[in-house]
Parts: sequence; structure tokens; C-alpha cells
Amino acid sequence: MAVCQLDTHLRVAGTCVELADCQAGTIGGCYSLDQLKRCNLEGTAMVPVDCPEGQKCIDGKCGDFPYAPGQLRCVDAATKQECLADGSGWGDIRQAPAGQGKLRAGGAGALERASSTTAEA
Repeated sequence: MAVCQLDTHLRVAGTCVELADCQAGTIGGCYSLDQLKRCNLEGTAMVPVDCPEGQKCIDGKCGDFPYAPGQLRCVDAATKQECLADGSGWGDIRQAPAGQGKLRAGGAGALERASSTTAEA
């Protein structure tokens, strides 16, 4: 069990949550893929709230998202795709000439994100 810093954190249902000055009931993102961050009734902390069974928390919303942000998949031998940050679809990642890419993939050459996206595959 993790130890909470008592001056800045509170233990709620086994999770250390940061004390905050917030409006009761407001959503402040996600603690994990299955828990929202919601301001408690006192307006003093963002506490974890479980998403309904089978749903994921992405960008402060619980839903039936088929993929997780950052998840990768191969489309073909030359094209990889990454799930968009909001879980709504896929963005292409293509091999780029060395030194011209924006991301590096474990020494496999530079990668760059393509501007086009697809909603489903």
C-alpha cells in the first residue's frame, strides 16, 4: 500500500488523491483507463470514480472506446497507426528518411505522424 503525503494528499478507497480546491462534481480527467477524476462533494479533492463495467476512461469521459490512446497497430509492412489521444480513431505513422522524422523508434529509423486520420479499421 502506497503512503500518502498527508499535507497534500488524501487516501480514498485505497488510492492517494491530491487535495484540490475544485467545484463539487466537476470532472478533471482520468486516474486510469477505468476511473474518472471527479471533485468530491466538499470541493476539497479529486477522487476516483469507477467507469461502468466494460467502459474505459479517456479524456475525462467513460465510454465504449474500442482502443486505448497511444495503442499501436500495423496496417501493412510500411505503415503503422497510433490510436488518437481521444480514442476516436487512428492516425498514420509512416517511415521517414533518417533525420527528417519527429519521433524515433528504437533505432529502426525516424518516424513521422501523417496528417491524415481514419476513424475505424
